Amino acid sequence: MNFYFNKIIQTNKFLFSLIIVFYFLIAYLSKLFLPYDKLIYDFLINQLSESRVNEIIDAQKKIIYLPYVIIFFVIALKVLCTVSSISIGLLYYDIKININSLIKIVLASEFVFIFMGIVKLFWLLINISSLTVFDLQFFSPLSLLNLFKIEALNKLFIYPLQLINVFEISYWIILAKACSLEFNFSLNFGVKLILKSYVVGLIFWVLFISFLQIN
Repeated sequence: MNFYFNKIIQTNKFLFSLIIVFYFLIAYLSKLFLPYDKLIYDFLINQLSESRVNEIIDAQKKIIYLPYVIIFFVIALKVLCTVSSISIGLLYYDIKININSLIKIVLASEFVFIFMGIVKLFWLLINISSLTVFDLQFFSPLSLLNLFKIEALNKLFIYPLQLINVFEISYWIILAKACSLEFNFSLNFGVKLILKSYVVGLIFWVLFISFLQIN
């Protein structure tokens, strides 16, 4: 039994490390091949003086490693919150859980968003000649946001519309299916569990972000 649990823990460490490497690689390739400096310059030059724009671009180059630190902590926090929300749902239904197995499910499901990041990078590279700073900042593949012009949207709607995408919904289904297999209940119950735990938590998160934007 101890061997089984130790194996799961080792698997979780490997999965988390692999996820971080993939996100770092996507971020590095994006910075390497996409014209961030040019798009930022074009966006700001009509609002600020040229010297001020150059100062902003130079300042960003000095904190080149900061995005990687942010990625690490955001992914760790996301996994923690997802595991916590699903754990609460399982406890509510009086289902015995193994926290390491649940962490493994959440980590494995995260590869959906890595694939989403790869799709986003390819789309940006394919459309590199017509990109705007809004594309770099807000583009979300196969999301409702793509049905609207970002410049014309109220900023409160951008984040929720980004979140409603094919990959996010696929993530819910994968979590539901994996939990149903691991904890021996039906897929229908798994979907209900994810909707009442993770998705409810996600809605509160969106409301929190919207509150911060208002204030």
